[in-house]
Amino acid sequence: MLYIEQLKNRYRLIVSYVGVIIIGVGLIMLLPLLVLPFYPSEIELMPFFLFPALLSIVIGYLMKLLPVNKQDETSLSLPEGGVIVVLTWFLTIVLSTLPFIMSGMLNFSQAMFEAVSGWTTTGLSVVDVTSAPNIVLFWRSV
Repeated sequence: MLYIEQLKNRYRLIVSYVGVIIIGVGLIMLLPLLVLPFYPSEIELMPFFLFPALLSIVIGYLMKLLPVNKQDETSLSLPEGGVIVVLTWFLTIVLSTLPFIMSGMLNFSQAMFEAVSGWTTTGLSVVDVTSAPNIVLFWRSV
């Protein structure tokens, strides 16, 4: 039974670390709102960025709240670090699709492509840059 308890503590630690990173992602998702003072006509797009950012911060905070043993927090193994990276990338990309989907600009697969392209700095895009709002262009650039 001690092994199962230690395993639960390690899983909580992994989820806690992912939560901290997802809070950071939520804060990054607020950056496009800095464009609004320069383009006040795009204020109607604000909820499409504000809601996913707040959702990310809340999800990350709830993940961070899991109780973790302080002695377990000292080090991570290489496989645990790999799990943290995979979970973080997956959640980040899924949460990053929300502004594109909620605004109605892209469907899910296009939004997923755009989010993956943006976070991996691939440079490929399915957004028409000639007609896209400036706040969306800024989000793709971030």
